[in-house]
Order: sequence, then C-alpha cells, then structure tokens
Amino acid sequence: MSGARITRRGLLVGGGLGVAALATGCQPLLRRVLTRYDNSGFAPVSYSFEDGDACSPTSEALPGPYRVEDAPLRSEIHEGRPGAPLRLRLKVADAAGCAPVPGARVEVWHCDALGVYSGYTDADPDRIPLASPTRSIPPRDDQRFLRGAQIADADGRVEFRTIVPGWYAPRVQHVHVRVRSGGRDALTTQLYFPDELLDAVLQREPYRSRGPSPFTRHNDVAIHDSRGADGGWPRTSREGDGWTASLTLGVPV
Repeated sequence: MSGARITRRGLLVGGGLGVAALATGCQPLLRRVLTRYDNSGFAPVSYSFEDGDACSPTSEALPGPYRVEDAPLRSEIHEGRPGAPLRLRLKVADAAGCAPVPGARVEVWHCDALGVYSGYTDADPDRIPLASPTRSIPPRDDQRFLRGAQIADADGRVEFRTIVPGWYAPRVQHVHVRVRSGGRDALTTQLYFPDELLDAVLQREPYRSRGPSPFTRHNDVAIHDSRGADGGWPRTSREGDGWTASLTLGVPV
C-alpha cells in the first residue's frame, strides 16, 4: 500500500500504483476505514407535510458518482425491478417560512434491490468504487431504471413509485434527491430509512439473497459528513405489501 492514502471521505489517492492494483489490494482496508464512523451522537430532525406545516433546512449531501443527466420526467421509475414497493412523497418548501415551492424540479435516483445502478450495471456492488463522490462517472449503458424527475404541483408536492433500495459498498440504503428551483440547484441531498423498515425488507427476496450490509446508518460516512443528515429521514409506514415515505424538503428560496 506504499504510495496510496485514504482520505476522510473514503477516496483513494494513489502514488505510482496502477488502478487495478489499488482496486484489488485496498478493498479490505477501505472497508475497515469506511465502517469506523460513529453516528451515535447525532439526533437528526425531519418533518413530514403529513404531520403539519413545520419544516427546517434539509442537509446538503454529496451527489455521488452515479448521477446521470436528463432523468426522464415520470412518477413510476421502478421499470419492473423486483423489490419492496415504495411510494415516495416529497414536498418542497421554503426552509425559512415553510411555504410550498411550486414548479420546483425534483429528481431522484437510487440503486436496485441488489445494489446496482442503471447506467452502471456492470459495476460490482460489493466493491468500493475508486471514484469521487462529488463527480459523476459517465454512464456505461443506456438503462435508466430507478431514475426520474417530477415538477412540483401548486402545493410543492411530487410523488414517485419505486422500490426500497438495496445496499452497495460502502453505503447504507439511501435515495439521492436533487431539487432545482428558479433556474438553480436549490438542494442536493440523500434520504434514509429506519432500521425497522430495513430489517423487514431484509427478510424478503431479492434482498435476503444479498444479505445484511456492514454499512449501516450507525457508521455510514455520508450521514457522518452531514452530521446526522437532518431533514433526510422520511416518515415511513406500511402500505399493502410495501411502504410509503413522506418528507418535507426545506430549501433556500
């Protein structure tokens, strides 16, 4: 491992070592580093429009390497991928006064139940990618499952029909969200799920065949970097054979 270092956010920087050698030799070390974070001191705060009009600024988060441009405008994004159904309901609100932000463009993307992202279906979800979480990798295929965007209605709301995501190294299950309003990027964040939901999902196929993740909300590096990811924890409840999740996204306007 001479000539290589691991940064705080799990980036690997090599000095004189080939990428293939880094990818092969550093995976165990990367896993140890990226499961050492302790998120027990954080008490995240979130609000759902289903519970009233309260809101707060939603924490920013890195977009990760798997975002692609031109997400299709649609509400059903699962494209038949197997997994536990998830109805994701989001409201965009002014973080200062909680007024809805109609016309905001809300984009979401996440991996499938086995940890695979569309556009990158050749990537091994068990291997930590040697990539910057701040810069997208150019997509390598034309698939676009589990990606989509919606325009917020007069109440600032959008809804997506999708599935509960699985996990991939080095991340806990999460959903990426980007909000554009007034011609600018207003928010890039990530959404997370309670342990009881993830535990229940793990009992079902295809999640069960992949098994539990060593990367959890208690040690996730992105949650740590966001200091608990305030505003990124939707209210969840059972809905038929799946779940619904609702959240107010507080953005600056």
